Amino acid sequence: MKTILMFTLLLLPLLGSSQSVLSLRLNQFAGGGINSSYQDDYYESDVNIKLRVLSCDLVADFNTSETKFFRTRAGITRWSAQEEYTSSSTDFFNPGTSRTQAGIYRVRQTSMTFALGFGHYITGVAADGTEKNGSKFRTYIGGQLPFTALGKIVSESNDSITDPDNPFAESQVRTTKMDGGFSIGIKGFGGVRYMVSKKLGIGAEVSYGFQYARVGGEEEYYRDGRQLNGDNNGKTNVNLFGFAPVTTSASISLAL
Repeated sequence: MKTILMFTLLLLPLLGSSQSVLSLRLNQFAGGGINSSYQDDYYESDVNIKLRVLSCDLVADFNTSETKFFRTRAGITRWSAQEEYTSSSTDFFNPGTSRTQAGIYRVRQTSMTFALGFGHYITGVAADGTEKNGSKFRTYIGGQLPFTALGKIVSESNDSITDPDNPFAESQVRTTKMDGGFSIGIKGFGGVRYMVSKKLGIGAEVSYGFQYARVGGEEEYYRDGRQLNGDNNGKTNVNLFGFAPVTTSASISLAL
């Protein structure tokens, strides 16, 4: 329901406007991993870490004059991290006995952003949608006020322990859910758009600014699918503020 509302608000300004531009942007699509291992006479371990990030949004710019436009933006970001590990240790006094441990740890979060802003075309836009100087490039700068709803942070771990000296060693799945939060800020942006035709364009944009974020709150704990109550419940609050990282994006645009 929140998603439908956000995108409805995004498209409302396009009604009745002229030379409006609707852009689908890819802000970040990244993935990578780290592998590390260690071994000696009594202990060995192997760790693999993977990170995935996807961020995209829909931007609507509608012209209020030849050189100015109003912007609305709605986007979604999802990130996840995963760690897989195995370890084996040998008893110093009993080399024939070893203890092994293996597990997977995952954490993920989804957030949604809505922003309002204004922009200025450097040379103005001609009637056919190109720059007034006849170039197919549109160059622009502007500012926006983004608000982000941060979803719950969910972490899951699945551990398995084998120990000949401990008959109670077992496998268990633990899940922690921490409330999300919000983020607000003010950002400037600048970009260029090349009009392949009168209707279709491709572009790139960079933005930078100040941001405040608050995340955390109630935490829920689960073990093997069963929620734990009482002393296991807790609260975590984190406040972050400062200059946000520089954001770059690539886009494909449709002039309406």
